[in-house]
Amino acid sequence: MTFYARLFKHRKALRLAALAGVLVLAVINLTNYPTPWYDEGSHLHVPKAVVTMGQYADYSSDGLRYYGPTIGVGPTVLLPVAAVFEVAGIGLLPARLVVVAYLLGLMVCFFGLARSLGRERLAWVAAALLLASRGVDLLVYGREVLGEVPAFFCGSQPGGAPAGGAC
Repeated sequence: MTFYARLFKHRKALRLAALAGVLVLAVINLTNYPTPWYDEGSHLHVPKAVVTMGQYADYSSDGLRYYGPTIGVGPTVLLPVAAVFEVAGIGLLPARLVVVAYLLGLMVCFFGLARSLGRERLAWVAAALLLASRGVDLLVYGREVLGEVPAFFCGSQPGGAPAGGAC
């Protein structure tokens, strides 16, 4: 039995170890890297308003705004962040942990999608290329409260729905 045959004999343990590796890479220095920036802060207004005011809206000195670019991220990101704010308190770390969860879900679903299109080895190569690609920069976007990684997660589902299918 070759080394690779023995390695793939323990597929579940190997998958869990790879997912744990992605988790470690995603949470190291989470609040400081990447540096929080304006878009991320403005998107967090909406979950904060949900928790403190009971309104799904952005706010400023002009009052509540129910439409606009900050709400464009959508409820798939903002409502889970609001739920975490309700439980863990308002802060950058709890908000970014929600996006890290989407990153882990994306990796699991993308692996399943690639495996359904080819063999197990193809899925490993595709997942590694997705994670390491500088064009996608998944380990940066998977740490920011933006809509890219959750959208990619939903897009990795059959029919774009976040339930069933390859996962």
